[in-house]
Amino acid sequence: ATSASLGHTPPPTPTAIMLLVDGEPVPCSSPEGSSGRELVAALMGNPGLRAASERLRAAPERTVPSGPEGPRHVYVFQREYATVDPARVELVGTDEMTTCVGVAIRNNKTGMTSISHMDFPKIVEGGFKQMLELLGDDDEPFDVGLFSRISPSKYAISS
Repeated sequence: ATSASLGHTPPPTPTAIMLLVDGEPVPCSSPEGSSGRELVAALMGNPGLRAASERLRAAPERTVPSGPEGPRHVYVFQREYATVDPARVELVGTDEMTTCVGVAIRNNKTGMTSISHMDFPKIVEGGFKQMLELLGDDDEPFDVGLFSRISPSKYAISS
């Protein structure tokens, strides 16, 4: 497993990202870019993502034992990320997501997974870049998950 802190990297040059959900572009996700609020609003309005979010929220909490019976587990603290190889690590996770955002990115071909616990907007872009560099080929499809306890109404955009 590779683990690092997200707080000590100079800010990278912004780049545009096309975001796809179930193979379809997110409406405000274009090569020209969009504001973070617009992107969050578009993601929160996606029926597939909302349904997946509700299924995750309804799932019971799972307690993971510590000690010798769980040696292949990696815990990510606030302002950290870890990139793990599934052949070496069975479970990677984080918790205590009160005002933070967690991101999980998985390479579909290799199974390599990167998870982060981000708490400041200025480190999010640098964190994504660091995570993606360790996951392999840019041409491979990734599964991406965002999780937080932040209320969706906080990011509502009024017309």
